[in-house]
Amino acid sequence: MGLTAPLAFALVLLAGCGGPAGRQIGVQASSGAGKMSFTPAQVSVKAGEQVVFVVKNTDIEDHEFESDDLGFGEVTIPAGAFRRVPMTAPKTPGRYEVVCDLPGHKEAGMVMRVDVE
Repeated sequence: MGLTAPLAFALVLLAGCGGPAGRQIGVQASSGAGKMSFTPAQVSVKAGEQVVFVVKNTDIEDHEFESDDLGFGEVTIPAGAFRRVPMTAPKTPGRYEVVCDLPGHKEAGMVMRVDVE
């Protein structure tokens, strides 16, 4: 009996024992119908909060998860794989972006907004 995609993703989130500290935020990288996206498209964190983005690439091609403004550079997520991306939110409240910087991906909608409160 196989696992459904949401159940498998939940298990990935729970499997993080011993990994980087912080609240875990699940993110899905995908594409379809000519559009690319991160889901959720927006998340909120507190200033100075430690979080770990658990990014699952459900697509058949690689994607990136990148934000120099949030203190992490280019993280490549191969097709079908996941990556844990730790981050300490800036102390300055504001709106920040995470993008897939591969050619054409950001332009196709692969942007996630991070609101620091």
